[in-house]
Amino acid sequence: LDAVRAALSGPALSVSIGPACSAAIVGAGFTPPVEPPAERLDAMVDTLARHAAQRRRMVRAGAVELLLDAANPVIAGTVVEMGPRERGVLTVLALRPGAVVSKTALCQQVWGRSTGAHTVEVTVGRLRERLASTAGDLLSIDTVARRGYRLVGASGEGGVPVSPGTHEPRHR
Repeated sequence: LDAVRAALSGPALSVSIGPACSAAIVGAGFTPPVEPPAERLDAMVDTLARHAAQRRRMVRAGAVELLLDAANPVIAGTVVEMGPRERGVLTVLALRPGAVVSKTALCQQVWGRSTGAHTVEVTVGRLRERLASTAGDLLSIDTVARRGYRLVGASGEGGVPVSPGTHEPRHR
């Protein structure tokens, strides 16, 4: 139950069918869920879709567009499957256009607690492999000695926020 509670307290979005279910969820110590305007499954799905769309963010790094939401990111039009920690690191780096993000900041924002520098390095290494296989030379993570990491496009440019996107991604 603790693992479920932790997952639903992060970027996951929970939706309940109505007030009775919401009360039970909150009573069990979970983050309050979103409630649809009517106690029907179609209203629940519509509410979930609307809230998920509001969480989407489009970021551009060089010539590459990244669509970030609670699911797997879309990079250069392709859905890239990755674990939650890799996705968290990518999101933190992408939302800080061209900025260097320290390992300590990544620990706090992605893990929610202090974790070892080695854990961050391993996660960044896995993320670099995924980016190389998806975006090739168009997108990379630079290491800035004794400072941290930054996401850059092929031209050396950092990220630039773009309006929320509704692109149709390809799956990879």
